[in-house]
Amino acid sequence: MNLQEKQDVVGNLNEKFSGSMATFLVDYQGCSCEELTGLRRELEPSGAEFSVIKNTLAKRAVESTDSAELSGKFVGPTAVIWSKEDPVTPAKVLSKFAKDKESFEIKGGVVEGSLVGVAEIEDLASMPSKEELQAKLLALINAPATRLLQTINAPAGELVRLLEAWRAEIEKK
Repeated sequence: MNLQEKQDVVGNLNEKFSGSMATFLVDYQGCSCEELTGLRRELEPSGAEFSVIKNTLAKRAVESTDSAELSGKFVGPTAVIWSKEDPVTPAKVLSKFAKDKESFEIKGGVVEGSLVGVAEIEDLASMPSKEELQAKLLALINAPATRLLQTINAPAGELVRLLEAWRAEIEKK
């Protein structure tokens, strides 16, 4: 790779590091190409991007970004996962993959400009997804209206049951 190509790669990587909400570093040593391809496919629906890059180029690319604190973690075989929108879903996928594959190791990451370790990534992975949180919020918003309707309908339901019991009593005689 000549100097111009390296500068282009560093520029592209710098844009990815700068434009991501979450960046995760993993040690993929011991994983087969098929396993890594499967991981890429699992990450795709969440909008996350998986890439194996040269450590020296990555160190140069992170220098002027929020991910600058990661430069010390670019040692050995390192892959980078960038997520522009949702940090939770990629963390869940990586955590699950790391549990299934012992040789796969999460090194750390940056989420919204803050350096996070493996423990914080595991905590992030245990959080509910955006869709789950939206569903819970919708249920909370709907709960008062539902209770109000139940309260309004309760007397009518009691009247119907009372009339039915009275009709059954009359039919017995």
